Amino acid sequence: MSTVNATWVGRPADDFFSRYGAPYSTFPRQDGGAIYGWRGGEQTLAVNTAPRPPAFPPSPFGTTPAVQPAPAPLFGDTKSRTTSNSWVRADGTKVTETRSRTTSASVNVDTTKLIGSLLGAAAGSPAAAKPATRTIVCELSITADPGGVITAVSVKRDTEGAFLSLSRCGEILK
Repeated sequence: MSTVNATWVGRPADDFFSRYGAPYSTFPRQDGGAIYGWRGGEQTLAVNTAPRPPAFPPSPFGTTPAVQPAPAPLFGDTKSRTTSNSWVRADGTKVTETRSRTTSASVNVDTTKLIGSLLGAAAGSPAAAKPATRTIVCELSITADPGGVITAVSVKRDTEGAFLSLSRCGEILK
């Protein structure tokens, strides 16, 4: 969080709250300053807890293939877009800028759950189980002087991030 301190200490608390949202609590200090409780980036994510099927059935000869097939997507789509801009600078240098963007999506279906739901799997069975969840959040304590200038920022709670990040605060406070 030293990056957050370096960025925000010495700046008005109102600037922080304008950018990231209002505090959920304010504690007035005797010197006229305040300690703010701030929370941001709170999300509840589904966690995959379904048991994995066996990696690959062994062959009748007692060996397992070295390469296991990946499930094929049920359907998918890929889109690409490339744009180029060219211009000439005042010194006569020609500049060309090219940007490419590719997006793709696919859908895979676990056929064992699909078949179970079609056959009327009972509630509470693996095919009807609700996914587990986890909540991610960044919570800070922000101290400001009587003029509203931030003097300290400390982390009260910082969970793992949404994807591969180890810090939700690091994701939110870029």
